[in-house]
Amino acid sequence: MDGLIAATAIAHELTLATCNTKDFEGFGLELFDPWTA
Repeated sequence: MDGLIAATAIAHELTLATCNTKDFEGFGLELFDPWTA
């Protein structure tokens, strides 16, 4: 499921907001953790 979420964010040039940034680090997309910001 993480791959589908990452692919959608990449296809639409979006920043992915998640508290699980470790799960998405290898996909090469911009990540934002609103819980630590």
